[in-house]
Amino acid sequence: MNTLASFPQSVLVTGGAGFIGSHLVERLLADGNQVVVFDVPGARVPDAWRERVRVVHGDIANRDDVRAVMQGIGTVFHTAAIVSDWAPRAAYERVTLQGSRLVFEEAVRNNTRVLLLSSGSVYGDKIGRGVLREDESLGRPLGIYGAFKQRQEQLGWEFQRERGMALTVVRPFKVFGPGSKPWVHEVAAALQSGKPTLINGGNYNPGLVYVENLVEILLLAASLPQAQGRVYNGYDDTTITLRQYFADLARIVGAPPPKVMPRWFARILAATIGPTWKILQKKSRPLLTNDSLRMISSDYQISTERVRNELGFTPRVSYEEGMRRVEAYWRVLGA
Repeated sequence: MNTLASFPQSVLVTGGAGFIGSHLVERLLADGNQVVVFDVPGARVPDAWRERVRVVHGDIANRDDVRAVMQGIGTVFHTAAIVSDWAPRAAYERVTLQGSRLVFEEAVRNNTRVLLLSSGSVYGDKIGRGVLREDESLGRPLGIYGAFKQRQEQLGWEFQRERGMALTVVRPFKVFGPGSKPWVHEVAAALQSGKPTLINGGNYNPGLVYVENLVEILLLAASLPQAQGRVYNGYDDTTITLRQYFADLARIVGAPPPKVMPRWFARILAATIGPTWKILQKKSRPLLTNDSLRMISSDYQISTERVRNELGFTPRVSYEEGMRRVEAYWRVLGA
């Protein structure tokens, strides 16, 4: 049974219509909380929410929109950001940074507790080179996404130090589960196309975390007093290799077994395709970038000591059960 997370005041989830945000909203509702969702105009939400959730459409980088939605909020789960390694720099500046600044300013104004959803990408070039622990310095960012997530965290800590904002940061790694675009839908499409998806065999830990286990960490981190001012890795100790995950997903989606690409070739491809895409001014994301290559070819060693010892976190959903839920979800999509 999951830990009951009950918040005395209304809870806001920015980006609440997204993959992680929507799973978080479902859990908050199940625990009996009053929930407000803030997302972009046109963002779709389940019909079941309409009588139970106040859905506000607006612009996270617009001060008036953010000020209005933050009124009366006791806790904000700030998940809204540009989640891509191939977007215009101005989009990161506007959404990830400016949007966060406005949320933080209103949090200070309203005495709102902030749970910032960061990313394991902030560890940068330290990924694959040792155990990733929260209290160690961050590495050199490998791409624009990780660089702006680092800047987002730094901005949050500035507000915490200088203006007394109640802040907790969670850094999730590769979040999978029903509805995941990068780790279910995009991987499924690559597998079905027959393109190589594994680097040097894929026999390494990719840092997978099942979405409901991540939600449990988010709720504990946002509700426990000892979590204020702390950073937590969003990981549930899943040690399944990337090869196994891709093979399991291939079976679920009816694709052939994953194909392998040599690391040397992947490095050449990543080093050339990104600059080529920029010269051609292509808006579509390239097959491989330096950032994504590190993500899918590194052996992740992630410390969970802090989430276990300080938050009492224990994973509730096993990898096998998580994949059963992914399979059930995929069957519904194909029905």
